[in-house]
Amino acid sequence: MSTELADLARLVDAHPDIFDVGVPASPDAITAAERFLGVEFPASFVEYLACWGNLAVGPLEFYGIAGSDFEDGSIPDGVWFTHVKRQEIGLPKPLVIVLNNDGDEFYCVDTTHTGGRVVVWDVCSRAIVSVKGDNVCRLILQEANDWLKDS
Repeated sequence: MSTELADLARLVDAHPDIFDVGVPASPDAITAAERFLGVEFPASFVEYLACWGNLAVGPLEFYGIAGSDFEDGSIPDGVWFTHVKRQEIGLPKPLVIVLNNDGDEFYCVDTTHTGGRVVVWDVCSRAIVSVKGDNVCRLILQEANDWLKDS
């Protein structure tokens, strides 16, 4: 278990009233999602999916796997949403959406990066405009702690 995953697990356990936890994804579901998207998930993203599937804190929904029907899914299924955005706006294949930032930017796991960094993909420029975190658990920790401070 990575340090970030352990830190995030402690935060989720400390605030069960504000975290909405999904269903942990099985190894078979993770493999099916990878095949469906044609990518291999970084280990840090696999850990997140296996622990929670998807996760929400306050108004922030962190996508992941939320079922097995990737063709006709719904939020918070990041596999389905990534597939839809590839078709609608040309989201690059190596990116997997984990957070929708008001439809103008998507926070995505970069599957070409072995550490699973999270990048910001801008819809208007159709480009990666920044790196948001080293991995999905670190991103969620940062965003959740910021939200907790502000609420």
